[in-house]
Order: sequence, then C-alpha cells, then structure tokens
Amino acid sequence: MTTEHEVRAAPRGQRILRGARLIFTPLSFLVIAFVIWQARASIAEMVRGGVWQYLLFALLLWVLSNVIAPLVSVQIFRAGGAMLAYRVALHIHASRLPAKYLPGGIWHSVGRANDYLELGYGMRQVGRYFMIENFLIIATTLTLSAGIVAPLVTLPELRLILRWGPLLLGAALLVFPALLLLLTHGRERIGVAAYLGGVGASCAYWLVVGLAFATYIAAFHELGLATDVVQTAAVYIFSWCFGYLALFAPQGIGVSELISGYLLADDRRAVLLLFLLGFRLLVLAGDLVSWGLALVLRWQWKGWIGRKHPLAEKQG
Repeated sequence: MTTEHEVRAAPRGQRILRGARLIFTPLSFLVIAFVIWQARASIAEMVRGGVWQYLLFALLLWVLSNVIAPLVSVQIFRAGGAMLAYRVALHIHASRLPAKYLPGGIWHSVGRANDYLELGYGMRQVGRYFMIENFLIIATTLTLSAGIVAPLVTLPELRLILRWGPLLLGAALLVFPALLLLLTHGRERIGVAAYLGGVGASCAYWLVVGLAFATYIAAFHELGLATDVVQTAAVYIFSWCFGYLALFAPQGIGVSELISGYLLADDRRAVLLLFLLGFRLLVLAGDLVSWGLALVLRWQWKGWIGRKHPLAEKQG
C-alpha cells in the first residue's frame, strides 16, 4: 500500500530523475563512441585472432542474459506485493542499457528507478526493490562461484573461506525473507515463493553470463588456459562480484580483470589482461544489440508494452 508520504515524495524524485533522463542517452552514446574509437585497434585484433563462431555465440549469450535479467525484477516486485509485467521490465532494462557506460557506473540503476517511479511505484517500494536486487547480486554470484574458484587460490586460509563461504551465503539466500521480517520487527514482509523465483532467475542470469565469458575465452586458443569451462565461467562471476563491490572503480573496470588474471594465469597475466578487457567490448556490443532489438520491438509491435507509451501501463 502506497502511503501519503510516498505519494508526495514520488513527484519530487521523478522531477530530479526526469532532468537527468534528458541527458542519459546522448551522453551514453558519446561515451560509447569514444570507447569504440579508442579501442578500434584492439577490436580489429580481437576479431582477427578469435574463432568468430565462438565470439558470435558469446555475443548471443550476452543478449540472452539481457532477456533473463528482467525476470529478476518481475519476481522481486511480486515478492513485495506489487505486479510488474515482464514486457515492461524488459523494455525498462533494455532501453536503459546505454546508461551503463556513463561515468560512475550507476546510471542504469538510476534510469530504471526513474521508470519505476513513473509507473506509480512509491519511493519505499523502489528502495526495497534495489535493496533486494543488490543482495541477490552479491549472494548469488559468490554462492555460484566461490567454491569452484577455491582450488585456484594459493593462500590456504583464503581457499578454506572460499570453500565454506558458499554454504553460508546459500543459507542466507534461503532465510533472507525471515531475516528481513525479524530485523524490521514485522514491517517488511516479502513473498517467499516469488522471492525464491527471483533467486532462481538471478542464478540463471549469472550462469548465462559466465558461459558467455567462457565461450569468449575459448575463442582464443593461443591463451592455452588450464581451466575448464566451468572454472573459467566461475572466475568471471567471482571477479565481477568484487569489481561490483569496488565502488571506486566504475563497473569494476581493472579490479575484475586483475582478479581474473590472477586466478586464470600465473605466467601470462599481462597478455591475458588484454583479452579480459576485450570481453568488455563484446559486452558493449551485446548491450547495444539488446538495446536495438528493444527499439525494433517497440516500433514493430505497437502496444507490446503499453497503449500509448512503454511506461503508460500502470501496474496493479
């Protein structure tokens, strides 16, 4: 139930975010164009040196991850007692993808928050959504990857933590609804079935993301990595999480690559680092393809999201 305070707060938040929204897309594409221009030589080298079928499959997997990601949003809102249609969640997620590349690394979330407010959700609902989303990101990535990357770590104490950590995080994922209810003295209730659906969707998303990275790495035979597909995928998910936690590094750039390089290679880290940075270019391409497909769907299937505007359909 939206409170009177939330009704008053929502327009204020909408005005602030609507102003930022005006510069999101043009500024995003300026940054993207600059990145592509700066990396044009690396892009050409990557395309020449890699097996193009693997690179194409990795690109398609990344696009698939952008199709799965909105399912997490749908389930989180449902867990909080609100409805969000998948087609609306998909449009919001895909249309805001260019904002990921703005300096700061938070603008994709800011843009989505603005869209949720325009749909009529209260500030409290949106805040709770992002709290649960961030918890799921950290808990699922580490649960899925820490135990698998543990054998690649040379420090015994850290290896022990990584082996047992996923069990604790997995337990935390399962008991989170009860823990939240306890910590808020009964004020915050979330539906267990929908929440577990969000956990499942989040796991599916990260498995596809990890497989996309492993496929990309497999395209370059000259790397000669000793890790198998599962370990390579887990390394990316694990290193991405720590890059995400490194607030000083937008999108974790540099941090994720250094951790991946440490875990995947002992003697060729400098060479591997270039390929790891190259994966960000593939991610950029996948995000642009997803963004373009969302625009095509909106143009071809008028009303696939709403009658007049993609955000005009008010949720129940």
